[in-house]
Amino acid sequence: MLHSKVYWSTCIFLTTLFASIAGATTIVLPTDEQLIDKSPLIIEGTVVRSAPVEREHGIWTETTVAVANVIKGELPVTGSQFPETTGNRQLVTIREIGGIVDDRITKIFGAPEYRAGEHVLLFLNPTPRGDYQTVDLYVGKFAEETTLGGERLWARHDDAGDVTLLDRDFNPLAPSHIQRDAVNFEQYIGDRVAGRPGVRNYEVLNPVIVSSKQSFRTAPDFSMISEPTIYRWFAFQNGQTVTLTSDCASTSQWTALSTAQPPMQQRRPGERG
Repeated sequence: MLHSKVYWSTCIFLTTLFASIAGATTIVLPTDEQLIDKSPLIIEGTVVRSAPVEREHGIWTETTVAVANVIKGELPVTGSQFPETTGNRQLVTIREIGGIVDDRITKIFGAPEYRAGEHVLLFLNPTPRGDYQTVDLYVGKFAEETTLGGERLWARHDDAGDVTLLDRDFNPLAPSHIQRDAVNFEQYIGDRVAGRPGVRNYEVLNPVIVSSKQSFRTAPDFSMISEPTIYRWFAFQNGQTVTLTSDCASTSQWTALSTAQPPMQQRRPGERG
C-alpha cells in the first residue's frame, strides 16, 4: 500500500514539474500491472450519457455508465454514487474537469473523453464527492473495438498527441500501437485481482480495426494561415462553408466538416497552385 502512495506522489509531482516544459500534460505511464493494482474499482459497462455541467464555479464533464460487470472492487448497494439504476444495472457517475458551456471552455489535455453508447473498460478512483474519476486521466479508459478478423479488443490510443509520456525512469516514451485482446486481457486482470501473476498473452500489434469512432480532440497547437499575419477559421468546426481563391484565378468551395479536406485540384500547364 505504501508503494502505491509513493507512485501516486511521483506521478503528480512530475505532471507539475514538466507542465511548463512540455506545454501539455505529462504522464508517467503505468504498466498494466500497476494500473490494475492501484485501481480501487475496475468495471465494464456502457456509457449512457456524457455532458458538460457547471459545478463549484468550474466546468466539469459528467458521464453516466451502466455497469455490466464489476471486475475489481465493490459497488455500494445505496449511496450518493448511485442515485439511479437502469434495468437491473447500477449507474456510475464519472466526473472529470473540462468541457464547453456556452462560450466558455476548460480543457485538460489527456483527460478521457466519453460518448453515449460506447462500451468501455474503466479503471476508477472514488472521490469524496461520491462520484468517480478515471485513474491517470485517459490511461484508465479502454474502449471496445473490433478487428477485421472479428476479434474483440480493449483499445487505448496512446498516440493522441496531447500528452507527453514518460517511462518509470522518467525517460520520454514513444506512444505504443499495441492494443489488447479483450478475452485474454480480461483473464489477465482477473488473475491479478485474485493474486495470481497472470499471463501477458493479450497484446496485439497494429491491429486493423473495422470501425474506430474516435472522439474529436482539442490539440494543444494548430496550423495557422498566412503567418506572420495570424488567422484562424472557425467555420469548418461549425459545419459552415468558406470560399477560397487561389492565384490560379479559380475559386473552390466545399462543405466544411470536422474531418473535411480540400478537394484535389486539376492544374493546366503553366498554372501555379
